[in-house]
Amino acid sequence: MSYQKVSLEAGVDEYLVSLRVERGLSRNTLAAYQRDLSQYLDYLDGREPGPDDVAGFVTEMRGRQLADSTIARKIASVRGLHRFLVVEELREEDPTRLIDSPRRPD
Repeated sequence: MSYQKVSLEAGVDEYLVSLRVERGLSRNTLAAYQRDLSQYLDYLDGREPGPDDVAGFVTEMRGRQLADSTIARKIASVRGLHRFLVVEELREEDPTRLIDSPRRPD
């Protein structure tokens, strides 16, 4: 199987279009995803993401003492991006596959 590799920035753009067109997410939800993914790209600072980078991003978010629900959304945004890129055969690897989401309190 041959994968077409796109830049992560271009992948984010395609993912956000997909969320808007195919899933019909609200403008506010899309804006939140865009902010989350922009923070993720800023964190990566041009590096190709691996599992350690994703874990580092999560650690940084926890260090900011954000609410678990906010961190969970950020992780979902990043995880959704990478899954989309693999499904669409734009990337071969999903560096989020080993990352756990924060547990929500009962």
